[in-house]
Amino acid sequence: MNTRKHRRLRLLPGALALALASAPAWAQAQQAPVADSNLQLLDILLKNGALTQAQYDQLVQQQTEKDKAQQAEKDKAALDAASSATAAPEAKAAKISPVITGKDSNLTMKIGGRFLVTAATFQNDKNHNNDGDEIRRARFDISGNIYTNWQYMVSVDFADSDAPIKNAYVTYTGMKNTDVILGYFKPDYSLQYQESDNKAAEFSERAMTDAFDTDKRIGVGLFRHVTHGTSEYTASIGLFGEAFPSDGGKADGGYSVNGRATYAFVHTDDRLLHIGASAEWRKPGDLEETSIAISPGLHLANKMLNTGDIANVDDTFKLGAEGTAVYGPLAFEAEYMQENIQRNAGFSKLGFNAWYVEASYFLTDDSRAGAYEQGTFGSIKPRGDKGAWQLALRYDEMDLNDVDIVGGSESNVQAGVNYYVNRYLRFSLDYIKVVKMYRPGNIYDGDKPGMAAASLWLAW
Repeated sequence: MNTRKHRRLRLLPGALALALASAPAWAQAQQAPVADSNLQLLDILLKNGALTQAQYDQLVQQQTEKDKAQQAEKDKAALDAASSATAAPEAKAAKISPVITGKDSNLTMKIGGRFLVTAATFQNDKNHNNDGDEIRRARFDISGNIYTNWQYMVSVDFADSDAPIKNAYVTYTGMKNTDVILGYFKPDYSLQYQESDNKAAEFSERAMTDAFDTDKRIGVGLFRHVTHGTSEYTASIGLFGEAFPSDGGKADGGYSVNGRATYAFVHTDDRLLHIGASAEWRKPGDLEETSIAISPGLHLANKMLNTGDIANVDDTFKLGAEGTAVYGPLAFEAEYMQENIQRNAGFSKLGFNAWYVEASYFLTDDSRAGAYEQGTFGSIKPRGDKGAWQLALRYDEMDLNDVDIVGGSESNVQAGVNYYVNRYLRFSLDYIKVVKMYRPGNIYDGDKPGMAAASLWLAW
């Protein structure tokens, strides 16, 4: 008998056992086929006399135990994956507005939007306001990145047929703490105007100072933001042309320069002290109308304040001051604005003003300071899984009476309650009462209606 061959046969069971005990990782993906092949090989070796029955039984038992262990690991991994999927709804909810990347990974797209439905009923006084409801906003946004240092935003509001385009701009972010914005966008002006009207607003509508906020226009802006520890500041300047829709080049267009600066002395998750100032000078276009009109805290209400079209306007100058303080669940906010209108052809200069002060309080463990970023407020993100409850109160005043313009002088008191289900969904109730209306010679003089509104907010 060949001694070398006999020695190889005697070594074969040990080598085979070692091979079976240390199966390579790539074979685990095909566990059943590999196990069957091993058993078939053992059968052949047993029939050829290379293995004894005892050796065969031992190797089969090792293979069976290994198969069971691998199957148990797979079952455990599948169970852990299923448990993770059902126990983390927040992770799935965070994908409500996913980033979409096409074939070119340098271009990304994110879909967002906002939806606001309001229903209102009125306690009419001298004049009639119609009970009703409306889709106040139905906006869809597309935003994303273009290569490394460029971002874009396009917004369309299907609820606003007069000016459906809300944003269409690009932003260059290649400089430290500084952004350059080009296109059609909202000028950086006033705290309330910069607050998202669907995410941060504490009432159905902004205060009457909103009538002085500058329109979105085509232009270029420079925005700077710097943080030092718990304090931060912002500064911006912009040069703008026409609003949308424009006159289409039928006459010389207008132009304006605006700027805003803010400083937060302290900003933490529960504390905030912020001040700011805004200004805008504008030369109106030849066909541009200058007028100021606004409803008393509710879009469905009559516009009791209205200057009508003001003729012979040479230029306008707006100036605003703002401040807000947050201490835990309690928050205060106030703004003052004025607009001076310089007229030509011997007409006197006009001056109008408005201001408001408001307070809010969270009944839950939440704070408005957590929504503050870069000089403005964003979405409220409830800290608890049962949402956030907020109470709010505002006093609002505006004066549009000066010289030969009798646009009216009005004061309102407004109370509201908000329930933030999560950062995307919110329900609101508001009550507004006109406490003073002075507009001599007009049907609204002395009119003091009350109004209640319920709103559904959705933003993502």
